[in-house]
Amino acid sequence: MIVYTPKRRNKAAVIISLLLFICTAAALCFGVLGIGNRLVLQIVGTISLTAGIFITGRYSLCEFKYVLNPTNTEFSIIKKQGSKSKTMCNVSLETGIAIVPKLKVSELEKIYGTITRRFNYCVNIFPIDSYYYVFKFHDGTHVIEFEPDEDFVNAFIKYIKLRLLEV
Repeated sequence: MIVYTPKRRNKAAVIISLLLFICTAAALCFGVLGIGNRLVLQIVGTISLTAGIFITGRYSLCEFKYVLNPTNTEFSIIKKQGSKSKTMCNVSLETGIAIVPKLKVSELEKIYGTITRRFNYCVNIFPIDSYYYVFKFHDGTHVIEFEPDEDFVNAFIKYIKLRLLEV
């Protein structure tokens, strides 16, 4: 079993969240003071607060653990937020087609056909070295984006090549 927990590389999520919370405070203060249209400022404040909370919860407060278990032919992603852990996906490696560096979706669709669903399990809001795991499920092609290290990718590629040789 190979386990990898990606590290946060940048502070973009924290900065974006902070800017959104400042925007919320400014919009609500202007609304209270009667500067500008109160309804518009309340809507802007509510939207920026919601976005700030989402980005903080998704990119600053949670971490993912990637688990590759060739003996059980499973690839799992576990999300940890605070003291809670939850398995976000548990995909059979038997359905795997490829693991490729991140591409534009249009390029990915040229190679593998129409992408039915995409899942993002990156810890960084703007990942630098992310990969796509392409797999078939219920007659559709699905993609999981995640941020593994080089050893994890090499183990993944090795297993997929072995499985494709058996087929």
